[in-house]
Amino acid sequence: MKKQLLIFLSILAGLNLPSFGQTGFEKLYAPYVNQGNAAFSVVPSVQSGYIITGTLNDGYGNESLLLMKIDPDGNIIWTKDYGQGDYGQGKCIRQTQDNSYIVCGSAGEGSFILKIDENGDTLWTRIISPNGYTSHALSIWPISDGGYIMSGYIAVPPLSTAWVLIKTNSIGQLMWSRQYGDPHYDYMAIAVRETSNHGLITTGERSTQNGDSSTLFLAKTDSLGELNWVKYFGSTISSGESVLQAPDGGYLCGGMIEEYAIVIRTDPNGDTIWKKQLLPDPSTVYSLYADSDSTFICCVNSYSSNTFVELMKSDLSGNILWSQSYTQGLYHYGFDVEGTPDGGYIIAGEKKTYATRMNSIYIIKTDGNGSITDVDRHLPAPGNIVNLFPNPNRGDFRVESNGDFDQMEITDLLSRTLFCDRLDVGSGLHKNIHLHDQQPGVYFLKLNKPGGGSLYQKFIVW
Repeated sequence: MKKQLLIFLSILAGLNLPSFGQTGFEKLYAPYVNQGNAAFSVVPSVQSGYIITGTLNDGYGNESLLLMKIDPDGNIIWTKDYGQGDYGQGKCIRQTQDNSYIVCGSAGEGSFILKIDENGDTLWTRIISPNGYTSHALSIWPISDGGYIMSGYIAVPPLSTAWVLIKTNSIGQLMWSRQYGDPHYDYMAIAVRETSNHGLITTGERSTQNGDSSTLFLAKTDSLGELNWVKYFGSTISSGESVLQAPDGGYLCGGMIEEYAIVIRTDPNGDTIWKKQLLPDPSTVYSLYADSDSTFICCVNSYSSNTFVELMKSDLSGNILWSQSYTQGLYHYGFDVEGTPDGGYIIAGEKKTYATRMNSIYIIKTDGNGSITDVDRHLPAPGNIVNLFPNPNRGDFRVESNGDFDQMEITDLLSRTLFCDRLDVGSGLHKNIHLHDQQPGVYFLKLNKPGGGSLYQKFIVW
């Protein structure tokens, strides 16, 4: 086996192939090709690659929780569909103190909290309905005592919704919950984090019950959820989406005010130090990432005629150090940005396909300047998405696509055909492949279209 591996590495050394340590990619995924797919949150894996959470949607309002792991080059390692409709959207994923992962979202009439291992297998799960009311968790944060804090919203009879904080212990058991707000308004707490003094900082929106206007709010509580202060910004269409603590103990809040992407910096008491509008068109800051003590990253979505995702780096005075935009005009959205082990950034989101309602997961990986330098910058049309996973593999893998193909072929580096099969046109592609007795090396999947043309996917057998 060692000799085979040395031969394989020697072959690779002589090939002009893209580097597997690439600095960037931009990819669409449809791991479940007959359903809509969306990603809302991403976290670097403890071992390697990234773990993503989101939702599957059949286009008729039925949702289930999706988890997916990709390697550093963006190839799918595994996917998980949890609950078959019992769980809704996976809204947020974080790494835990014991190097596992915690996920939150909505499950029926309650909020779910789910702990998984590196393989996506469930360690435990809880469904929480504070006071018996319907609640929806939107964000989760591991806190210093080993437990977790979730934020979201909860139905309050007879008509309104309040924003809610839910505290659990290390195994997801409810410790306390608190709800906040005025019964004349509806509220959502969209993001929450623990502060340096073990309090909690939350941002979200307060909206009129007829839905014609909304206000961004920023709120600080102590460790038990007792409200210290709350501040409001904007008067028409405004919302807080992400929050960070600044090095001086103040806060950075991202969202939109009067339909425009905004970052607000406050002092520790929530009083404004500065506000900065980031784009001239209708837009939202969906995510902030603390890059260092003196800079932070903004993931911005524009909703103008040229829809696009923009990544910006700023210092603590609000000066933009650089800005990069991605895939204009194609209904692509980025909802979460995180730093990567190589000093770059990864964005999780979705590509909307309004005609079919079958959206795709959209992932961007950049270098430290927000640039994408890999050949995978090109995004295929939805019907041309091919998922081959796991990759690398040991000869056993699955191929899925929502495109139409009439033939599948697998070849080696010398163009020798190892596998060939006719396919049924019009039924999509869902096929398990078993390659036996193949040497470790690089192989190619070729899918032929009925009207001519082919798609290729490189994969590794080790």
